[in-house]
Amino acid sequence: MKRVYNARGNPQKDYYPAGELDTIFNKIWSELRRYDGTLFPTVSKIRDSAVFKASPLHKLTSDQEHAKELILEKVNEALRRNETHQLIFISGEAGTGKTVLNSSTFYELYCRAEEENRSISCYLLVNHDEQITVYEQIADKLGLPERYGKIVSKPTTFINAHTPDSPVDVAFVDEAHLLLTQGKQSYRGNNQLQDIIGRARVTVVMFDEHQILNTEEFWERQILDRYRNMARAADCYITLTEQLRMH
Repeated sequence: MKRVYNARGNPQKDYYPAGELDTIFNKIWSELRRYDGTLFPTVSKIRDSAVFKASPLHKLTSDQEHAKELILEKVNEALRRNETHQLIFISGEAGTGKTVLNSSTFYELYCRAEEENRSISCYLLVNHDEQITVYEQIADKLGLPERYGKIVSKPTTFINAHTPDSPVDVAFVDEAHLLLTQGKQSYRGNNQLQDIIGRARVTVVMFDEHQILNTEEFWERQILDRYRNMARAADCYITLTEQLRMH
């Protein structure tokens, strides 16, 4: 499957017969597999794929919906007022749906901009090779690079390609705990998050402090608290607590 068409999300929370959705879907999918097992792989194979797990088209939990609406509201407000250096901090442990929230909100901003016939520049950043590949595959299936260019990259690539004098509208940072806090190889700065904030009107970070891996990513409590407090002061700090399971 090369491309997804008509991918505009409009998930419904409760509807009849919502309880029968999986049964109905599985029956339809089984019939499709009879015609082409390659084009229509097993449901379990799809659900186990990294692209499915990070898809922006998932139905969100109430936790995620609340966070998404806050992000959209704050982004619109910042763009309307021509503000810069705004930070939205989403905290949550592994399994709380940060990646899906990230991709869903990122895609929603582009969809709304297209519907309203206005331009917007959003970038999705992550300091992780496998996750970069997943996001690039999702963007390709949604046809985003053809319309907006390279909008998925590593933080260092983004920092080197943009300047504080010409900030992008929104920078989404998944797994922000992987951002560097000191120079390394092609990165010559001292803190990637600070450099990203300086190059975006709004920066949205998904952070899990329990997954900080090594000294290059070591976040001193004082530095981490500074960013948390910055977001809290603007009422832009959210903690995701609901553990999700992908069925």
